[in-house]
Amino acid sequence: MMNNLSSITLLAPEIGYDIAASIVKDAKQRHLSLAESAESLGLFSIDDFEVLLKHKLSQQ
Repeated sequence: MMNNLSSITLLAPEIGYDIAASIVKDAKQRHLSLAESAESLGLFSIDDFEVLLKHKLSQQ
């Protein structure tokens, strides 16, 4: 689930829908993971993004 682009929907309310959309668009175009994309866009470190996503996934 961590590499599934749709998992960004869990974070969208927290990080903002525009930022979430930017991450997904970049990840899809450049064939990156969401975490790699978030880091390359200067939004999160890979570790911070993965911790945030894992936290949201564990709440489901």
